[in-house]
Amino acid sequence: MSIWKDKDGRFHVAKMVGGRRVHRKLAEDATARDAKHVEALLTESLESDKTVNIPGNPLISEVMTLYMAHARNLRSTDTAEYHARRAGEWAAKYRVSQARAFAAHLISDMLPAYAPATINRTLGTVKKAFEWLGSWDARRRTSGGTSSGCRRTTPA
Repeated sequence: MSIWKDKDGRFHVAKMVGGRRVHRKLAEDATARDAKHVEALLTESLESDKTVNIPGNPLISEVMTLYMAHARNLRSTDTAEYHARRAGEWAAKYRVSQARAFAAHLISDMLPAYAPATINRTLGTVKKAFEWLGSWDARRRTSGGTSSGCRRTTPA
């Protein structure tokens, strides 16, 4: 069991089973619980001779690109795509594990120009993109992010 924090405060997990060593560096906002979960996944993978496959930490823009394909099957295709594109400027700057920072930045920049309902719809689109990938809770534990980081605004 090898879990440690580096000087920047990021958790690292290293595991060695049967002469095979695997190291993972977790997202900046990952917790000790996340590190223990990643260690359990690594142990399970190494002991069962499976390939270690822990979800990465993609850019939110990559997730939104996948969502665009899904949006073509929705009832309101144009609206879904419009809101996904609207979040694109901010999505290119953040990774999935930084969902809270992304939402805060998006809200602070959009609030002067857009109504809270419009911002909520855009955040709802991003949240749906995260959920659409499936098993978001497992991704949250391994990447340090959370879909609850995209909380909706309250009207002022």
